Amino acid sequence: MTQHLMSLGEHWFYSPRPGVATPGFQTVTHEETFTWAAQPRLSRRDAMQFTGIGEELFSIEGRLIPHMFGGLITLNNISASGRAGTILPLFRYYRLEETNRYGNTYLGDFGLRRLRRHELKVGGHGLPSLLEFSMDLVRIGDDGPETVTNTQQYYT
Repeated sequence: MTQHLMSLGEHWFYSPRPGVATPGFQTVTHEETFTWAAQPRLSRRDAMQFTGIGEELFSIEGRLIPHMFGGLITLNNISASGRAGTILPLFRYYRLEETNRYGNTYLGDFGLRRLRRHELKVGGHGLPSLLEFSMDLVRIGDDGPETVTNTQQYYT
């Protein structure tokens, strides 16, 4: 059975398995910012006032070995979602310890800000034997009452 690691909308990331045409990832970077405004005061340091939550960013980096683990069309599909401005829910999946059950965590709704590809070992046929990719995601605001935050689900 192929292990799901993460999903971004309709795009799935798996642990690498021969014949599975989707990427795995190697690193995930999560960055949150918090906004503080300076309030000047006479003869004293500025007072700092918390004004809200800033941007939340995820960066995902991985590799495709097109002839073994994932096809080149995978990144084209992710790029198409970015060009369309599609809002994509991000989920992480994990195996629960000492059980045959799996869980997931909803991380929020994100937009694709950047997709980078680095083609290596391009052969005589014009296709790379190794393709490294990275994508930057920015969290979309949680404005509606229908927004789900920090939910966990378990399944077998």
